[in-house]
Amino acid sequence: MINFTGVDIHLSSIVYFLKKELTFHSVCRQLVCKQIIQTKATQLGIKITEDEIQAEADYLRRDLRLESAQKTLEWLQEKMITADEWEESIRDRLLMKKLAKAMFWEAATHQFHQRKLDYESVSLYNIVTSNQKLAQEHYDSNAERRRCCGYEGEISRWALAPDVAACVFAAPAKTVIGPMVLEQAYGLFFVDEFIKPELTEDLHRTICDRLFYEWLEAELQRRAK
Repeated sequence: MINFTGVDIHLSSIVYFLKKELTFHSVCRQLVCKQIIQTKATQLGIKITEDEIQAEADYLRRDLRLESAQKTLEWLQEKMITADEWEESIRDRLLMKKLAKAMFWEAATHQFHQRKLDYESVSLYNIVTSNQKLAQEHYDSNAERRRCCGYEGEISRWALAPDVAACVFAAPAKTVIGPMVLEQAYGLFFVDEFIKPELTEDLHRTICDRLFYEWLEAELQRRAK
């Protein structure tokens, strides 16, 4: 039984509500993922120290503007969790990050160098119109893009549709590409410059996380058989 704003709620009612909202499966999936992560971390001898939990908690308090112990307590009460439960949630997140890095950090480096073209990006302008004639006249039907002359910023290869990416990355810089037929529209593209891929900390983490989630999905599928 849980009391929320003076109203008693049975745990069975929560389960029934999650099922009606079609989120029960997602919650169960997260619980199984947590078990898989914990089991693998134990096998690899990966642990989270109290100092790591404290450092992360301090960071979160600063981010949430919980400047005092009283504000932190009030926030915990609002979220209906105890300090110990909050620490456990921090431990779970840190364990997942540490496990992902232990398992796939080197693999992420290898994948980046093996598939460098996948991580290319361009400084791109994009004009989209409802018909080919307007595209040829460089008129964008989107007012926001029209105000910034169609500038999209730095766009990675994977963020573009495959056929668009193939044309954009095959063309020389400083040239207009198109009009190309898009979904119910026409597009013109202009590459200001090509940006060579660099294995930054953020990109390294992104690749590592993707490999980790692919492994986690495979583990879920294996258990479902």
